[in-house]
Amino acid sequence: MNDFQIEEDWTEEGIATELLREGVPKEDIVLAFHDPETRKLTEFAGA
Repeated sequence: MNDFQIEEDWTEEGIATELLREGVPKEDIVLAFHDPETRKLTEFAGA
């Protein structure tokens, strides 16, 4: 199970960027604002 699912991000720098800076691995971050097929193309978790 992934720790963080980002459903919206209207911040200038990006919530995922902040999480990475704090040491959260990319595998624990889901960019849920993308559809599942697009998520597979990112460096982040897919589900």
